[in-house]
Amino acid sequence: MIVVQPVLEIEGADGFALWPVAEWKPFTFMPLHAALSAAGVGTAVMTVAAYNQWQADDEAAPTRSVDPVGHFVRALLDAEDVQAPGGLRVTDTARGAALLPGCCSGLEEWREAWFDLLDGSGHAWLGHDPSPLAERHGDVVRLTVDAGRDDSPAFEVAVDVLRRGVAGAERDLAGFLGTAAHWAAVRLPEHAPELVGALARAVGMPPPTRQPKAAGPREPDPGEEDEHPGQRPPAHRFVEDERPEPHGHDGKEVADGGRVVRSLVGDDAHRRVEGDVRAQDAEDGLGVSLLPRAALAHHHPGVVVRKMRGPEPVRAVHTAVREASPRQPPVRGLLDALRDVVARRTATLALS
Repeated sequence: MIVVQPVLEIEGADGFALWPVAEWKPFTFMPLHAALSAAGVGTAVMTVAAYNQWQADDEAAPTRSVDPVGHFVRALLDAEDVQAPGGLRVTDTARGAALLPGCCSGLEEWREAWFDLLDGSGHAWLGHDPSPLAERHGDVVRLTVDAGRDDSPAFEVAVDVLRRGVAGAERDLAGFLGTAAHWAAVRLPEHAPELVGALARAVGMPPPTRQPKAAGPREPDPGEEDEHPGQRPPAHRFVEDERPEPHGHDGKEVADGGRVVRSLVGDDAHRRVEGDVRAQDAEDGLGVSLLPRAALAHHHPGVVVRKMRGPEPVRAVHTAVREASPRQPPVRGLLDALRDVVARRTATLALS
C-alpha cells in the first residue's frame, strides 16, 4: 500500500511564546492536512515564519518590542520567494520503506518536482543528506531512499498509483490551507489575508478562495489523547497498487471503474472526515458528510449536525478475523458479546 503525504520539517519550538504550539520532536516531519489542531497549525506557521527570517529587513528591528508577533511574521509576509522545509513523503507500508525529503528540498517546489517526474523528464531532485532519488522507467517509478548509500532501500510504484497519491497530497494541502485560514482569522486577524497567501506560496498552492469565518481549528476534545498533541488524525490518502498483499489485508473492498479499491477505516476515521468537511467548507462554502451518531459526541462548534430522516440510514457492522491467526479467546469473547447485544436489540425492536 502506498501512502503519499505532504510533510513539513519541524526544527523545534523551545522558548516560543507568541502563540500556542504543539510539542514536536525537532527535525522530524509533521504531515499537513485539514484536521490539524490549533496548536498543530501554530507549529506549522512558526516553522515557516522562522525558516524565512533570513529575508527579514534589519531596519525593522525597532518594531520588535511594539509588535513582536507582527515583527516575527513580517519577513514571511514580505518574502518574494517563500520557502518551507519539507516535501512529499511516500511510504510503502507493505515493505516498511519511506522516501523522505532531503535537505534543501522545499514544499514550495513539490509540484514542479513530482509532476516533472510523472509527466516530464522522468527524474525528480528531492534534496540531499539523505539523497532521495525518484526515477521513472516506463509505467513504473523507482524510489530510492538514499542514493548515496549502496545498501539503500528502494521500492517501485506504478505511475498511475503515484499520480493518485500525489493528487491526494494536493487535496491535503488545500485542506491544511483552509484550516490555517481559520487559525489566522482567530490568532492573527490583522495579518490573516497576507499570512494565508504566504503559506499558500510556501506549500506551492493557490490560497483558499473564500475568507474564513472566525471559527478556527478544532481544539482537543475533553479527555482526548494524542501521540502527538498538536496533530489531529491525518487525512491519509491510501492508494492500493493492486498487488496481492503478502499477509492478507484488513479493510473493505469497493468497486471503482472495474478495479478493486481497498480502503482502511480506523476508529479515528470520523475525525478525518470532519476535517475534510471543514476544509471543503473553507474552500467552496459547503462541506457535507454522513457520520454515525456515536462519532459526534464531540465535534467542532463550526460543524452543524442534523439527523437523517425519511428513512433513517441503517449501518451494518462486520467483524473479520484472519484465518491464519491463532485462536484468541478475548477476541472470540468480544464477538460473542456483540452477537448477544444485537440479538437482544433485534428482539426488543420486534416486540415494540
